[in-house]
Amino acid sequence: MMDKRFWLTISLSIATVWGIQWYFGKNIPQGDGSSAGPIQVGGALSMPQKPSKVMNAQDFYRPLNTTVVFDQEQQAVDVHQVETPLAQIVFTNQGGAIARFAFKKHKGKNGEFLSSVNDYGFLSQEAKMKTCFLLALDEATPFVYTFEQEVRDANKGTVAVVYKAETSDWILKKTYTLYDASYQVDLGIALEPKKDDAKPVRVRLFVQSPWIQEVTENVHGLFALDAAKNKLEKTDLDKAAGIAWPWNVERPLFGLEDKYFAHALVGDKDLFVQRSFIRDLKVVPQKVGDVGSREVFSIFESGLHDAAGAWTLSFYMGPKTVQDLVAVDDRLDDLMSFGWLSWLCKLLLTLLEWLYAYFGNYGLAIVVLALALRLPLSPLSIQSRRKMELYQKFSPTIQKIRNKYKHDLKQQQEELMRFHRDHNLSPSTPIFGCLPMLIQLPILFALFRVLGNHVNLYNAPFYGWVIDLSSKDPYYILPVLMGGSMIWQQLMTPSTDDKQRVLMVFMSVVFMVFFAKAAAGLVIYWLINNVVTLGEDYLRRALYR
Repeated sequence: MMDKRFWLTISLSIATVWGIQWYFGKNIPQGDGSSAGPIQVGGALSMPQKPSKVMNAQDFYRPLNTTVVFDQEQQAVDVHQVETPLAQIVFTNQGGAIARFAFKKHKGKNGEFLSSVNDYGFLSQEAKMKTCFLLALDEATPFVYTFEQEVRDANKGTVAVVYKAETSDWILKKTYTLYDASYQVDLGIALEPKKDDAKPVRVRLFVQSPWIQEVTENVHGLFALDAAKNKLEKTDLDKAAGIAWPWNVERPLFGLEDKYFAHALVGDKDLFVQRSFIRDLKVVPQKVGDVGSREVFSIFESGLHDAAGAWTLSFYMGPKTVQDLVAVDDRLDDLMSFGWLSWLCKLLLTLLEWLYAYFGNYGLAIVVLALALRLPLSPLSIQSRRKMELYQKFSPTIQKIRNKYKHDLKQQQEELMRFHRDHNLSPSTPIFGCLPMLIQLPILFALFRVLGNHVNLYNAPFYGWVIDLSSKDPYYILPVLMGGSMIWQQLMTPSTDDKQRVLMVFMSVVFMVFFAKAAAGLVIYWLINNVVTLGEDYLRRALYR
């Protein structure tokens, strides 16, 4: 019969594979989407409340309006491009909106800057509703704006772009302020009546969800501030249909994200927004083989205005990196939550970025990170594997004792304790032998999250055929090398049971198959870890020959 060490190893291996699949196959725990802060309702201050199903009973609970009726004026498209050290922004007179928001630090597979705003062309009524930062009225929304001016302030490190439009009753002005040092975008909204009896207006602001078309396995996400917990919470989009988040605070937090970027409202110092909700359009595939997509928009709705007014809203429009997020609003740090190992993920991210700043290559940084995390454990690993090797020599005798006294457990325990004492063995040796691997598992879990979801690794090359560390090896060379190193390691491990050796080789193949679709950066890390283990085995044999 195979000894307990064998079953412990098999159980640990199976549990590892299952745990990785379960943990990384599920979504990060999400919140209930609670609203932010106290809100003023009917003149009485109420405590924070959860998003409420919209009802017709009173104006606050009127039906959500996600459609727009445009005026019929047509005009040739005119664009205005603005450059900052961080971004390239293209404005259009169609909606006085942003048609492209590209990031200079992040390039796509075609070598061009990644853009989190998609230019739909605005040729149809449906396409007109998809502009980013569209101001919509309940009736006759103006779609053609006039470019007014661009104003740069070198002292503040900002650039302002102004657009204006008119209806029969109102003048609408939009002032965008962009920052050189951050991904903050301020939007100034000004309303001015053209006559004394101007019909009151309610304004809705549409902000497009970030979406990088070329990113595989991309997904939209919704997040909002839960004031009761004072933290950002995530909500499933399918559960958010027909729900409104009430606001009347200077620092709301509500937005949408994809795998690498986020668009979020983070400031409303003039209390413009009364409530927010989403417009979620699922696009059906046009032909066989195409993958359906979603077009999602945050909608921020004001109260009813019958007089002139001006308001400023602040947004985050940028990548999901801790440094960039907290530079605009420290509450956005929770967007980088990786679950129960979030603290370890952020620590590894910090170490990875520090190494990249030194070596200039993320692949090389991952190799050095693997060595830095593994080599300090080498003495412990060598000693534990040495003890397990000695313990295994006595496994047949230990098994005979168990078989001999299998009907007398008390006597069996006494004989086993005597045997361990006489041969200077410890019953905990099998568990002690697994300790180095148990220490590595949380690191592996954390890196699985980090390396597949860190925007700086997207399209980041290593050497040779590895051109994107965030996606799988296109030729599966790294997973095969990783699996081969694990099999080599198993063949080097002394074993008195051929069945045990075969099963351990089988488990190595299982790991290889699982890692075939993992981020190349993660496979590189585990490959280096295995190579260090092989080196430890050769060193152990040389020391204890």
